[in-house]
Amino acid sequence: MVANKLWWEFWPAESARQVLDSSLTRMSFDYVDLIYATTPPEGLGAAEIVDSVVGLISSGKARAWGVVNWPPGLLAEATRIASANGTPPPAAAQVAYNVVWRSSLEGAEESAALEESGAGVVASAVLVYGALTGKYAHAEATGRIAAKLDEPLIKQALDAAPGLVELAARFSTTPAALAIAFALAGPRVASVLFGATRPEQVLANAEALDVDPAAVAELQSSRG
Repeated sequence: MVANKLWWEFWPAESARQVLDSSLTRMSFDYVDLIYATTPPEGLGAAEIVDSVVGLISSGKARAWGVVNWPPGLLAEATRIASANGTPPPAAAQVAYNVVWRSSLEGAEESAALEESGAGVVASAVLVYGALTGKYAHAEATGRIAAKLDEPLIKQALDAAPGLVELAARFSTTPAALAIAFALAGPRVASVLFGATRPEQVLANAEALDVDPAAVAELQSSRG
């Protein structure tokens, strides 16, 4: 399955179709399976987005559409517009969801919007850019957030990491696998996204599928 994103960086000078056509040309593809609409810029409303992405589906350039980090009100509005028009609602919603950032799925408004849309969730930032793995407990650790360890959202994940490390050890798994397993068990989650710089990291992260459900349940009952 191939997915692509509409970033709207050239809107309104370039339409969604022009942007996707350029991308398809670069990839030498005729269509993508899923086209995501990222958070729209000011002035670009839900009705225009729905019209644009449905046009891509009708033309055969995409098979389904989804959203990335949309606020729940906008997702609900787009769902209702699509329903009123008799056109496909968003099939996927990519949102940041992990042990410490849970409101994107579990918040009342967010949960209601996702339920109304019927979209499957693709969870991103499941490891908070490596903060939940415990790697940054070492002063010499390097990585994409090494210069951001004092930022509140990152620090929240760093504070949760020792507990995750301890729980993973008790269940003979790794913090990364446990964190991914938690995200996979989230409401409406169909898949997760994670970064990997080495092939062995992909294999290690796939161990999330074998994590003891009891460990996940214990993590779910906590608040990070």
